[in-house]
Amino acid sequence: MLSNIEDGQLSRRLLCMGIPPGVELEILHNRKGSVVVGRNRLRIALGKKIANRIGVKPLNG
Repeated sequence: MLSNIEDGQLSRRLLCMGIPPGVELEILHNRKGSVVVGRNRLRIALGKKIANRIGVKPLNG
């Protein structure tokens, strides 16, 4: 689950992409250049810089 975002500009950008705070996301791929997350049928690739600036909490722990 997306728990926190370091700055307001990034928060607005993610919200426009369909990723609001508190949303449940699945990590589909974690590669050198990007992290691909999914929610329902939505798939979004995030660059490492963006991925490193968001906080997540595991759902099962």
